[in-house]
Amino acid sequence: MAIPKSFKLNVSDVEKAKHFLKDLLEPTPCLRNDWLSKKLGFEVYLKLENMQPIGSFKIRGATYKIS
Repeated sequence: MAIPKSFKLNVSDVEKAKHFLKDLLEPTPCLRNDWLSKKLGFEVYLKLENMQPIGSFKIRGATYKIS
């Protein structure tokens, strides 16, 4: 699936969303995955958004979009 040309994201957009969401959602950890790191030959870290209260990685984007 190609990203539409009209979709533009920059650092200021990310910072704005981060500032908005920081008081609403808990931070989630990034943990090193040993198996993937060994298999791929470089360090692999997974961001565990599934540890949010609703168990979904989409909570940040959905919350910000609705706001």
